[in-house]
Amino acid sequence: MTGVPLGTFIGQHFGWRETFLAVSILGVIALMSSLILVPNNIPGRVSAGLRAQLQVLTHPRLLIIYAITALGYGGVFTAFTFLAPMMQDLAGFRPGGR
Repeated sequence: MTGVPLGTFIGQHFGWRETFLAVSILGVIALMSSLILVPNNIPGRVSAGLRAQLQVLTHPRLLIIYAITALGYGGVFTAFTFLAPMMQDLAGFRPGGR
């Protein structure tokens, strides 16, 4: 929820390169946290092979759910793309909030 507005704020005040730098830093922090905090071997669990994981794509109901999810997220991010121009053109907001 805060990613797009925060990225826009950073981009407008510091530049687009700093936005990518901030996202990269957050990605490295997430990777390091995962490597440190997630256990390597969870007892009682057997890892499923690639073939077993891909078998879920043979179930029509799951494919419908995946399609609905993809379209829903796609719609949200499409709305994010047009949010700033609409606020500037229709509502009279100025870039940078000044």
